[in-house]
Amino acid sequence: MSKIDPAIIIPSKSWAGPKQIWIVFFAFVMNFMGTIVSAGSTNTILPIISQQHGWNISLLLLFITLAGYCGSITSVIFGQAVLKKGAKYVNIIGLILGAITISVYGYTNLLPVFLVMILMNRVAATAYQNQSMLPLINTWFPRKKGIVFSWVTMSIILSNVVWAPYIIIPMKQYGSEITFICVGGFFLVLAVLSALFIKNSPEEMGEYPDRDTSGIEDMKASIKAMKEYKSPWTFKKLLTTGLTWHVSITWGILWMLSVVFSSQVVPRIMSIGYDMKFGILVMQVSSIVAMFGKWVFGMIDQKFGTRKATLLYSAGMCIMFVVALFQRVSPALVWVSSLGIMLCVGGITNLVPSMVGTLFGRWDFAAANRVIQPIIMFVMTSAYAYAAFFIGTGLGFDAMYASCAVIAFICLISVFVIKDKLVGATNEEVMQKTSTN
Repeated sequence: MSKIDPAIIIPSKSWAGPKQIWIVFFAFVMNFMGTIVSAGSTNTILPIISQQHGWNISLLLLFITLAGYCGSITSVIFGQAVLKKGAKYVNIIGLILGAITISVYGYTNLLPVFLVMILMNRVAATAYQNQSMLPLINTWFPRKKGIVFSWVTMSIILSNVVWAPYIIIPMKQYGSEITFICVGGFFLVLAVLSALFIKNSPEEMGEYPDRDTSGIEDMKASIKAMKEYKSPWTFKKLLTTGLTWHVSITWGILWMLSVVFSSQVVPRIMSIGYDMKFGILVMQVSSIVAMFGKWVFGMIDQKFGTRKATLLYSAGMCIMFVVALFQRVSPALVWVSSLGIMLCVGGITNLVPSMVGTLFGRWDFAAANRVIQPIIMFVMTSAYAYAAFFIGTGLGFDAMYASCAVIAFICLISVFVIKDKLVGATNEEVMQKTSTN
């Protein structure tokens, strides 16, 4: 059995110098901020605000779902802007918009305005998080993307640990108005940092992708290529290519399954006779395991490829959903199934962009991501409606888990049959094409 080089799975001088670490850290923060203004608000922020103003919490949660759908639509627009203006431009616009919307979100006393801000928070996040950071990371780390995506998306899980439980402290002490105006100010600080210290490609900062000169020995030629290359993957070509829909639907459903489970951990546990305290404990421990899962799947992705890592993810979800059907038998099965599923849940947010990078490479990632990412987001957002259907109709959690196990198995087959061959342009092809212009 081949050994895994530690330099692959942890930041090292072989691929992560000071500039690379800065890009990784900035992307880490972007994922954190994008999470806390949307899904990260459902457990603590919305209940407090709804209680303060006497608003219907169910209505607010409905708009969180609608925000996901709105974000999937605007993600197409921001994705196109990345192709035209670059990831940095879109990131700055998103952060400025985010500063405005989160400030109004905390300050307003008008329900219609607050509902619009829920939508706009997610719209802004698709700019500074999804459509700018994903292409940026893929451009900087085309070969190390597997493990790098695992590092930068850990903050998505971390937000549940360090944000949701503690943001209520300043909200109660200083009020939601001052709290979120301060958050908006932090967004503006990030926008300034992006303008000053973020570049669309490593070449613009005098670095090579992955700090590796293989295939791009000429720095000037590479910079020229970054400016001149026009991806042949147009909207029409992507939408009429079966691979686009294969990846978008399959990986979108796999992400949806993770949200279905993680959003209902406590209600499910309480429904089988345990108290809320035990449910919260399971959720907190599972969140920590999910962070570890990100690193595990990133390591597997980096060593064996995204397709094989996703096969393991699909199989793990299928098996653990079956185990979850027997949670009422023993507390041990509650722990085994919850920790097992959340271990897998941690990996899906790295596997989604990594698969796009595997197929379309460094040069065509942004073009493909502007179409594939919105479709995946739309499918993933359906998780809340999916869970609501089983709970609202009385079918219950067991029926939901059984259906999830079946769907995970179908996705396993779908991942197995996909070809993970690069369809995007190679470095050599791009260099040759742009050198003749």
